[in-house]
Amino acid sequence: MAFFDRVLENVRNLPSVVAAGVIDNVPLGDGGSHQPIAVEGYPTLPMSEQPEVDVRAIGAGYVDSLRIPLLSGRDFNRSDIADRPPVALISTRPWLTSSGQTRVRSASTSG
Repeated sequence: MAFFDRVLENVRNLPSVVAAGVIDNVPLGDGGSHQPIAVEGYPTLPMSEQPEVDVRAIGAGYVDSLRIPLLSGRDFNRSDIADRPPVALISTRPWLTSSGQTRVRSASTSG
């Protein structure tokens, strides 16, 4: 990761660059994974009926670089790393609370 951090920092320091970020697989592409999730406060559904999400690994500044407006919460930052609790960005879904926050977990994990 140190290599990618250095490259990204160099790109961000270019005079004409407003924002830069990284992602492991582009949205709407063939890469990444699709995983079922369980939503806190909702009954656990059979696997075939669970909502699914597209999973991507993105770096700090990715959302800002695409000018994606956040309705609530924050963009990822440099403290969102592998040994910290996982974080997620969620698009509008009916199970979001009025504050725009909810707890989800991979349906393949417990707790």
